[in-house]
Amino acid sequence: MNRTITQEETDHLFKVCENHDVSQYDLQIELVDHLASLIEQHWEEKPEDPFKYALYKALQKFGPSGFQQIKEQKQKELVRKYHRTLWSYLLEFYRWPKMLLTLALSFGTLLLLQNISEIHWLFVFYAALICTGAVIYDVRHKAKNRIETRNGTSFMLLNQLKQVQSSAMILCNLPTVSYLIFTMLRSFDISLPNNNLVLFPIALLITSSLIVLFGYFFYIPQKIKEHFIQQFPEFAK
Repeated sequence: MNRTITQEETDHLFKVCENHDVSQYDLQIELVDHLASLIEQHWEEKPEDPFKYALYKALQKFGPSGFQQIKEQKQKELVRKYHRTLWSYLLEFYRWPKMLLTLALSFGTLLLLQNISEIHWLFVFYAALICTGAVIYDVRHKAKNRIETRNGTSFMLLNQLKQVQSSAMILCNLPTVSYLIFTMLRSFDISLPNNNLVLFPIALLITSSLIVLFGYFFYIPQKIKEHFIQQFPEFAK
């Protein structure tokens, strides 16, 4: 009969993860499973070896910075996963039937571009729109997307949620950056053209940026919360 890891030994593996600066529970689970598998493989050949020696041999296979490399790799995987989720969300607005909404918003923005006399009014409107959305998010949706864990347990997935929210706040500065760029262009006597072939792509870009902002503020946090509750329902309050 093959020797297997006991519950007490499993608890010790979680402590090993903490000692290697891995405090996120979702990452700890993966590392503990991997360590347990390596230890049990070792016991298949040498079942008489004590647990701590088998653990030592397992840790050697990770190398001196193995845990940190896995941690960084897992973080990159999460970033890529939710970037793909965001791009999939954006592409939905360029497929039927949501494409109609994108076109309607773009044509509305085009009419605004055609009728403003000074370019700065466009950015005033854009900034006001984003500020209004940020206030609505903060008042009505931020608490809804917040996830509190039992016993304050740390999760890499929830850290990703905080990064998404930080990225959303950075993107809110787009109107300021864009206004500075147009101000600089105007100093070189470069103004916004009246040609619709030029204005419509600009309107489409503005609409797309608003959709991305909506995705960062509302869609991605909602998805992360859904994934967390699916994976760790016992930790969600």
